[in-house]
Amino acid sequence: MKSLAVVAYPTLSDGDREWIEGIRTRYDPLAARIAAHFTLVFPTEVTEAPLVAQVGKALKSASPIPVVLRRAAAYSDAIGSGCYVFLLAEEGHRELLQLHDTLYEGTPTAHRRFDIPFVPHVTVGAHPQMSECERIVNHLNEESRIIRAWINGVDVIEIDESTIRTVAEIPLESRGNQLPNPKARRTRGLAVLALRPLTVIGWPP
Repeated sequence: MKSLAVVAYPTLSDGDREWIEGIRTRYDPLAARIAAHFTLVFPTEVTEAPLVAQVGKALKSASPIPVVLRRAAAYSDAIGSGCYVFLLAEEGHRELLQLHDTLYEGTPTAHRRFDIPFVPHVTVGAHPQMSECERIVNHLNEESRIIRAWINGVDVIEIDESTIRTVAEIPLESRGNQLPNPKARRTRGLAVLALRPLTVIGWPP
């Protein structure tokens, strides 16, 4: 059975996208495999069609979500070893929590880890040592950068050791919301490229 996940690629201005991806290129081993994203349903072995149907049903009443990233934080891997650097969603936090809960209804329910709190974030770094992640966090927070983005849809993706493939793209219905920047754009995952094997500590929590 395939390992599937649900992610949201934030719509960013060119400047913010380049800043985030520049950090990820330096510190995130997944940077060459997938663009900056929020993981909403974590990789698990489920059947493709029911998951895609569940996601489509969950998003019928959802609207685009404005998100603001103001702060970086270091987190230990909740399942394995190692640590991560997250950019935390402050504005949009509650809406992403609700979307996460809704997406886990139905097919993915049996795989949900209720013992691990969901923290809406974009992963920008990973390292075996917490001290190194804290160093990166301090450097990022010194910049006091405020990143404004929108979540306009989600993707169901298939993951294996060498590729990440987009299975389905499901938009959040627009209800009069406007993008904060007319030049902002959503950057997709590097879905069809056969890149290097996954060598990180584990998929970011």
